[in-house]
Amino acid sequence: MGSIIATISEKGGTGKSSCSANLAAVLSQAGTHVCVVELDTNPGSTRDLGALHHEGIDDGKTLLQALMQQTPPAPMPITEYLHVIPGGTYLQALPTLFHTWAERGHDFASVMAETIMPLKNSYDIVFVDCAPGESSSVSNLVLSGADYALVPTKDDDSSIEGVIRAVSRVDEAAKTNARLMLLGVVLFDLDPRSKTENQETRLALQRTLGKGGHVFTQDIRTAKKAAKRARHAGLPVAFYDEKVVQKARPWYEDRAGAYKIARNAGNVASDYRRLADEIEVRIKELDLHRASQTRSLAAAVSSGGV
Repeated sequence: MGSIIATISEKGGTGKSSCSANLAAVLSQAGTHVCVVELDTNPGSTRDLGALHHEGIDDGKTLLQALMQQTPPAPMPITEYLHVIPGGTYLQALPTLFHTWAERGHDFASVMAETIMPLKNSYDIVFVDCAPGESSSVSNLVLSGADYALVPTKDDDSSIEGVIRAVSRVDEAAKTNARLMLLGVVLFDLDPRSKTENQETRLALQRTLGKGGHVFTQDIRTAKKAAKRARHAGLPVAFYDEKVVQKARPWYEDRAGAYKIARNAGNVASDYRRLADEIEVRIKELDLHRASQTRSLAAAVSSGGV
């Protein structure tokens, strides 16, 4: 059975969709079966995966209907190992739907159990790209059934403040979802030349979050051209590097077209691969911790201590 990773942010533009899509892409290249569920009216993950123009794209209508009927939504294949369930403007109806659920006595956990959680039976990892905003009930829905929460952020003050609020949201959700654990915080859109400053930001954020927090060592560099060119090509960055950059003629043989190719896409793809490796190690550590807690609780119950 796979794991559900909720990608959350309290502030837009912090790399939430980029991380969801591109981590899914590099994991799929390694043979991991991955699905991205986009619970956002702005289909950033769908766009970064190159699925916006695929046949059958319906701006989130299929996902909304699945949530309304409380049945698992149908994924759309990108590759053999990578699928997506697109979001879009139809999901603007979610607040009204949530209000209706509340009136009928449905809780978020039961909705997740009928819709998103069954996807764990078909995939190794399910990334759920949540809408940003501290008042977002979408995040509450997903966190009620997720296994882990991933929080991307930029290094500006308002984004860091958003991280603190997001982690608090995870802590609150974990009171009713015992499986939920903070996977970690990813620093996004950093200048790779500012190594000292980036490390200081990482350490300061770790101190702010305290012992219960986790900031990944690997960050994602600033690469606007690579992101833009890959998106225009309808490919995640790693796929763009593989299918476009690596097959292109050397710049000195194709001076006229060289500026059109983001030749640093491989560096960005490497960032995501190293981060994916770090995430897989972190998941194993948290799984061991969770198993240890379960054994301790079972021992306490059997001995009459609970």
